[in-house]
Amino acid sequence: MGIFQAISEFFESIFNRNSPEVQKRLQIRKMENEIRAFQPALFKNGNLLPNFAEAIRILYINTKPLLEVFSTTIGSSNGQRARRFESQLVLTGFTNEEQKIIASLSYEERKNDLDNPKMTTSQIFDRQHKKFDKIMTELGTSAFKNIDLTLNSLAQLNDLCRFNFVTILQVFDPNYISADLKYTPSYKDTPIDRLSGTLEELYFQINGLKFTNAMANAVCALVQLRSNGSALQETKDSLIKNIKEIAYVINHILTPEKLKKLICYCRQDNSYTPKSAVYKESARQNFEKMMQAKFKSDEQRIKTEMKDENIRTEVLQLFGSIPLLTLYGYNTDINTRLLKNTASSFLWILPMQILKTFIANYYTEAVRSLLNDIVIEGFFNNPTYKTEFSADVYAAEEAVMTIKNFEESFANKSSTSLQTIEGYIKDSRNNPEFLKKLDQTINDINNQASKIIAAETNSLNRIYKHIVDLIQDAKKPTSEIISNLKVLLLSSRNKDNTDLLEQQYHKWEIFFKIMKNYVIITA
Repeated sequence: MGIFQAISEFFESIFNRNSPEVQKRLQIRKMENEIRAFQPALFKNGNLLPNFAEAIRILYINTKPLLEVFSTTIGSSNGQRARRFESQLVLTGFTNEEQKIIASLSYEERKNDLDNPKMTTSQIFDRQHKKFDKIMTELGTSAFKNIDLTLNSLAQLNDLCRFNFVTILQVFDPNYISADLKYTPSYKDTPIDRLSGTLEELYFQINGLKFTNAMANAVCALVQLRSNGSALQETKDSLIKNIKEIAYVINHILTPEKLKKLICYCRQDNSYTPKSAVYKESARQNFEKMMQAKFKSDEQRIKTEMKDENIRTEVLQLFGSIPLLTLYGYNTDINTRLLKNTASSFLWILPMQILKTFIANYYTEAVRSLLNDIVIEGFFNNPTYKTEFSADVYAAEEAVMTIKNFEESFANKSSTSLQTIEGYIKDSRNNPEFLKKLDQTINDINNQASKIIAAETNSLNRIYKHIVDLIQDAKKPTSEIISNLKVLLLSSRNKDNTDLLEQQYHKWEIFFKIMKNYVIITA
């Protein structure tokens, strides 16, 4: 500052101190003096000095090894991989005993647990629920809340490692070679205005960043997890050294307070507050939700499989060597893919197969044709019975179309199509919101399948009762329900169909015995 300018400002501060312009000028001058007093020196005469650039270079060099770790773990572009490493870090907060409990709550272990002959199925499930509740309670403790803080700091460090430091360095040294870490830079003083926006971006990223032993331990844990426990100690020591170098620069040289002063000077506004990144994600809650969804889904899956296993003998009695028909979309192949990507799964595959196979083999076109002939040509002695019989025949006729429409929903571009499901699976790898959409879609599909099984099984049950009534009525000297029943049943067009129905109708009893494991069959 020139001596005459200093004298002028001195008199202004005495005689015109209430002027807003004078006040602002004095504040800027005070800011400049404070900035010039930074140690080491970062600013002089409107320029950022080589010390600033060297501090940036230290950050750049030491963030590169950490970025390599983060990019293959919690910062991976593959969202599923990132979430898996996040969950594994949360797991490290449990004791060895608690980790054994978590391992015992896997699908495989829970299903094997049911082989215990000393306990009932209900008792085994109750015991599993108590174990699960213990883990959920532990997640709410202060120790796990501190893990959240550590992982949020780790997320902030990950973002800092992705900062474009090279752009700053090339302003100070246009010949700076980012690929050559041994390159000796030649920095020049740089007008601060050239980096005003970059200063705000850097402040945004480092303000509030806390360096702790827990953070360093978490980085070492990631390296260990990534290498399946075979990481060298020297690798971990080197990463800890990188963290210490970064921490020193941020805590002593390019502190958030110093960056804020530089930003305010650029804006000529001492009251300006730059924006800061906010990290409020809860890895603990994410882990809790994942565990709850998986625990619930696994239990539904186990219970469904138990029902499936209990009916194997009846299914063999019902169909013999006839193979179960596979539904398009709702089948084990698609289910296997789901289980690899989400906690949700198809829960009604076998009963849907049984329903489709039963209709194809026992409620055939021939049987439906016979029943339709009776509706159209039968002389019903009771008009009310005719109404009920006709309604039940037509309702059962719709069962064939209902299953067909259900399968077709997987082929079109609806919200439950295979195309939609595959899209959610793909997108969920990068965005967990799509995982929620996938789970909801599978839940909707399962609800639809459950309703189809209940509705069509009950519809067939009503037809079965009518068939029993008709067969018994046909054996009487004079039919009481339909006066021309014998004529209809024994006509050349229907005799073979009648014989087939009489041979097979006892199979319907087996079918309903099986389906009672899945639905409530009304009287």
